[in-house]
Amino acid sequence: MVINLEDQNTTEIYLSIVSLGILKCIEEGILNYDDAMALLYQPFNIEKLEEKFPEIGSAIHLGSELEDVASLIPDKLEESIREIEKMNKELIKKNIEEFREDNGENSPVYKIK
Repeated sequence: MVINLEDQNTTEIYLSIVSLGILKCIEEGILNYDDAMALLYQPFNIEKLEEKFPEIGSAIHLGSELEDVASLIPDKLEESIREIEKMNKELIKKNIEEFREDNGENSPVYKIK
């Protein structure tokens, strides 16, 4: 599947929603950290994301460190998850009005092979 996200605010909303879902699944034991890394928190994408979309890039960067936090300082894991959730929610709130005003022009385009 290819998801074409050309508009910055749509990209930030979309990735924030995916991130929130992944965090919820980690907390509920549905996904493990390897799953989360494969789905979104890929270290090799962080630099590109941080360059093009600094705010969502930062949130995803923190997500890529969750396994380290869980193994090295487990008492900080919940705090780390809450921080990432907060960043994602703020991005959604920041971008949603512009998304609503564009009449769907910048909605994601899916290409399923």
